[in-house]
Amino acid sequence: MLKSLKLAVVSLFMALFVVACSSSGPENTAKTYLDGLVANDEAKILSVINYDPNKVVESNAAQGKVKMILAQFENSVQKHQGFDKYELSKATILENQATIKVKMAFKDGTVEVSDLTFEKVNDKWFVKF
Repeated sequence: MLKSLKLAVVSLFMALFVVACSSSGPENTAKTYLDGLVANDEAKILSVINYDPNKVVESNAAQGKVKMILAQFENSVQKHQGFDKYELSKATILENQATIKVKMAFKDGTVEVSDLTFEKVNDKWFVKF
């Protein structure tokens, strides 16, 4: 009986651990966004922005912002002789808003630190512009 109870408690703990680790938080959204930025992948970046692709004006505005951000990042990469890596701080979450500090390291040793802000809509985190 005690053995069964221990097994049940351990199983419950493992299940909760897996669910907590696999949940989609702002850190995962940040990684998707930054991986898209580094790969120059407009679609990947757009996947973590809250907009309605069926509304032409809204869709065009989102695509325009992403193209501008990609161009700015590419300019920084060229200016600093290439991109090295990014690091994320732990998210600061307040209700449906979050902020993560991002360190972008470039090949020439330059490190740029900026804040990424997020909003939670229908239990999903989006990059906020």
